[in-house]
Amino acid sequence: MNPEVTVVIPTYNRGHLIREVINSVLSQEVPLEIIVVDDGSTDNTADIVYSFQDNRIRYLRLKEKSGAQVARNTGVQEAKSELIAFLDSDDIMLPGSLAVRVDYFKNNPECESCYSDYQVCFPGKRKNYIKTISFRPDSSDGRYANVLKHLALAPTSVFMARRKAFRDIGYMDVNLPASQDNDIFIRSCRRGTCHYIPVCAACLVQHGGESVCRNPVRFAQGHAMLIEKYKDDILAGLGRRVLQRHYISSAINFWTAGRIPETKDALKKAAKLGIISFFLFLPAIAAKRCAYFVAKLLRKKLLGLT
Repeated sequence: MNPEVTVVIPTYNRGHLIREVINSVLSQEVPLEIIVVDDGSTDNTADIVYSFQDNRIRYLRLKEKSGAQVARNTGVQEAKSELIAFLDSDDIMLPGSLAVRVDYFKNNPECESCYSDYQVCFPGKRKNYIKTISFRPDSSDGRYANVLKHLALAPTSVFMARRKAFRDIGYMDVNLPASQDNDIFIRSCRRGTCHYIPVCAACLVQHGGESVCRNPVRFAQGHAMLIEKYKDDILAGLGRRVLQRHYISSAINFWTAGRIPETKDALKKAAKLGIISFFLFLPAIAAKRCAYFVAKLLRKKLLGLT
């Protein structure tokens, strides 16, 4: 039976996690194929994947470590089906969620890509803390404005698209050091064909190890590049105040990462968009960011999170 959907799993040194991830996809009740794209792992990832001996699973190994986006693009190019879903190699696809999304694509031919709700799981010493992130339905126009306002929408593990969408909007941007997931959502929403499907599609398990979100320099650089990439659309659709807030957030990102020259540059760009609003926004955004980090530390301490 030909697969109706291809699930692309990029991975690097996740041999201790990849079995559970693959099992969460194999349990989905829909004809599928899994493409595991290994970005040069040095652990037992390959042995774990081959141990399944399931013809629905393909294992591809990149010649050299090239990054998750190259791995994802490779999986898309190798896919046999017209529908493509992504799942990170430390996340879990929730039961029944893939069939719901596949059926939606079948019944809505105008839908080229989609995003869904998800859970975030924080493993704790005493118990796990799970938080569900749900979205509000909105129009395609409102969705694009919203994603420009926040320069973010959802994680890659709840992104699904037709192969045609990648031909039309392009593949994952391998030049971005971070925020590639936000970039693909922005480009999808700009076309007005990215839909919200109300199903909890994945559980994002917050493991340790290598991650862009734990690399403040790459995170700051990716966010800054995203601002420059879409600043014209932000100005045209939302105005200079929104762009100014993005630059202030970028400055705080660089300051947190210890990159003072980039911090000054982002602050200069923000100030040029209005000096009065600059001095109004700066303390408010900084206070909000501090509150976020304080809440994160308290949650970790009170719940005994690892």
